[in-house]
Amino acid sequence: MVNDLVLIMVVWLIGLVMQLSAGLVMVRAAKDELIDGGWGMGRVVGWLVVGLTVWFGGHMQLPVNSVVGVGVVSWLWLLLAAKWIWVGRKEVLGWLGKRWRVVMMEEVLFLAGLVFMVLVRGYNPDILDLEKFMDMGFINSYLRAETLPTGDMWLAGNSINYYSFGHFLGSVMIRLWGVEIAWGYNLLLGWLMGLVMSGAFSAVVNLAYWARGEVKAKSGVEKTVLVAGVIGALLVVFGGNSHAAWYWIRYGGFEGYWYADATRFIENTIHEFPSYSFVVSDLHAHLWNLPIVLLFVSMLAGWGKAKKRSVWSIGMGVVMGVMVMTNTWDVMVYGLLAVMFGLMMLISRRVTLGELALTGLMGLVVTMAVAAPWLIEFDSIGQGARIVEERSRLGDFMILWLGHLVLSGLALWWSFKNRQKNWLVVAGVITAWMLLVIPELIYVKDIYPSHPRANTMFKLTYQSFVLMSIMIGVGLGLTRSTGQRIVMWSLVILGLCGFLAYTPQAYLGYYSSSGSYRGINGEKWLAKEVPGDYGGILWLRNNARGGEVVLEAVGESYTKNARVSAFTGLPTVLGWRVHEWLWRGGFDIPGERTEEVRVVYEDPGSRAAWEVLERYGVRYVFVGTKEREAYESLDENGLKELGRVVYMQEGTTIVEIGDGLRETIY
Repeated sequence: MVNDLVLIMVVWLIGLVMQLSAGLVMVRAAKDELIDGGWGMGRVVGWLVVGLTVWFGGHMQLPVNSVVGVGVVSWLWLLLAAKWIWVGRKEVLGWLGKRWRVVMMEEVLFLAGLVFMVLVRGYNPDILDLEKFMDMGFINSYLRAETLPTGDMWLAGNSINYYSFGHFLGSVMIRLWGVEIAWGYNLLLGWLMGLVMSGAFSAVVNLAYWARGEVKAKSGVEKTVLVAGVIGALLVVFGGNSHAAWYWIRYGGFEGYWYADATRFIENTIHEFPSYSFVVSDLHAHLWNLPIVLLFVSMLAGWGKAKKRSVWSIGMGVVMGVMVMTNTWDVMVYGLLAVMFGLMMLISRRVTLGELALTGLMGLVVTMAVAAPWLIEFDSIGQGARIVEERSRLGDFMILWLGHLVLSGLALWWSFKNRQKNWLVVAGVITAWMLLVIPELIYVKDIYPSHPRANTMFKLTYQSFVLMSIMIGVGLGLTRSTGQRIVMWSLVILGLCGFLAYTPQAYLGYYSSSGSYRGINGEKWLAKEVPGDYGGILWLRNNARGGEVVLEAVGESYTKNARVSAFTGLPTVLGWRVHEWLWRGGFDIPGERTEEVRVVYEDPGSRAAWEVLERYGVRYVFVGTKEREAYESLDENGLKELGRVVYMQEGTTIVEIGDGLRETIY
C-alpha cells in the first residue's frame, strides 16, 4: 500500500501544479462571473489545454504525442500561465483572501475522491471483465502513436471509429505521471472521481450564487451553500436512484439485493448512473465526459452573468467540441440545456436576440473546428430514430426516479419563487425531466434488436441523473427562510439516506469477494493466470515498433480474448467481433476477417494464409492459450515456419514475419 500512496501523491502533486496554473488563470478571467472564480475547473481546463494542443499537433503529423511532446507542451503552458498570473497577482491574491473556503473545499473533495477510488481499486485492481479490455486497448493505442489518428487495435488498417478522445486524454495523464498503464488505469479512475467531486461542487455553488445574483458579494461563501455543494457532489459521485430505497422498504432490508439491478430494473433497458460506473470501473466515454459536462454547466452560469459574452461563447464552443469527441450523445443533452437556457434568458430580457444568435453561431463554429480532426475520420453508425413500441410501466419508472423528481421539483419551485434570477436552474430541471421522457417516445436504432432503446435510455437518463443531482444541491443553496430550509433540508436528508443506501451495497457487492488489499497493478491477474501469454505481451510492448500488426485469435466481446491487442495497443486483424460489428455498422467485415484469421492458424503454409498476412501487413503471429482454444486444428509447426521465433516461454510462442521472408515462400 505504501507504493500506491506514493503514486497517489505523484498524481496529486502533478494535478496541483496543473490546478495552480489553470485554476489561477480561470480566477483572473472569471472571478466576476463565478463565485468560485472558475477554480473548480482548473485541472480540467489545464488537462484540455495540454491535450488539445497535442491532439491538433498529432493530427498535423507532428510527432508530439509522446512523453517529450506532452512534457514540452505542458512546460510551455505553465510558463504562459505563470506570466499571465503574475501580471494580475494582486487581484488574484485579493480574491483568494475572500474565497479561500470554497477553494479549500474543492481541493479537499478532489483529494478525497482520488484517494478513495484508488485505494478501493486496490481490493480488486484487475483490468478484467465488462469492457475494460476495450478501454485498455484504446489507451494503449494512443500511447503507441506519436502522430494521430491512431489505429483501431481490433481492426488492423483502420482508425478508431468511436468517441475515444477521453482515452486519449487518459494517455496524456499517464505520460505526465510517468507510470506504466498497469498502474495508470486505476490511477485514472481516482483522477476522474476527484475531478467529478470538485466539479460537481463547483457547479452547485456557481449555480446557487448565480441564482441569488450575488456573484460579486464581498464576503465569502455561505456555509449553507458550501454544505449544499458537498451534498450535490456526494449525490453525483456516490448516489443511486430510488431503487435501493424501494427494495429496503419492500423487503425490510438488503438481503439478496444485487447492486446491478438498479441499472437494469426496467426490462430490456439500461439506466446507469455515475456511482455504478465508478464501482465497475470501466473507463467508458460517459465517465470520461463527466468532468467535461460539469465544466460546461459552470460555464453556462458564467455566460449568463457575463457582460461580455463572446469569450464565454468561444470557451463553451471548445468544451462542446470536446464533448463531440468524448461522448457524442452529450452534445445533444447539453445543447438542449444551452438552447433552453438561452431562450429563457431571451424571454426574461436578460439577453438580446442578437447576442443569443451571435453566441449560438460562435459556439457552433468553434465546436465544429475543435471536433474537425475527429469528425473527418468518424463514420456515423447511427441508423436513425424510431418510435418506441415497448414503454416502461409507470410503477417501475417511479421506483427508479421518484426521489430525484420530488427533490429536483422542489429546486424548480424555489427557482420560480424568484424566476428573474434563476433561469439556469429552471432550464436544468426541465431538461433533466425531458431526458427521462424522451426514451419513452423515441430511440436511436442500433444492432441490438432485443434491447432496442437500451442505449438511448442509458445515454439520456445518465445525464438526467447528473443534472437532477446538481439541481438538488442548488435547491438547498437557494433556501433562505427558516421554513424553506426546514422543508428542503428535511426532504434532502431523507432522500440522501435513500440515494446513498445504494453505495455500500454496490461497493461491497463488487469488492467484498476480493479479500485483502492487493495493490493497484491491474495486470497481476494476467501474469498469474497465463504467465506465458503475459510474458509475450511484455515482449511485444518492449520490442514491437509503432503500430506493427500482431495476429491473435478472434474473440467474442466481453471475454478474455483479444488480450494481446488490448494490453499492447498493437492492432490485430480482428479482436472483439461484436464491438467491431457495432462500430462498423455491419457484420460483413468482422465475418470476413474471422475466416481469414482461421485460415492462417489452421493452414499457415497455404497461399490463402500468406495473402492474409500480406493484406494486413502482419508482423507477428501470437500463439498462446486463446489461440489453442479457438482453433482445434491449429498448426503450430507450420506457424513457426512462417518466420523467426522471437519468444517462446511456458507454452506461448511469438513468430516474427520479417521483411523479405514472404518472397522466399513462392
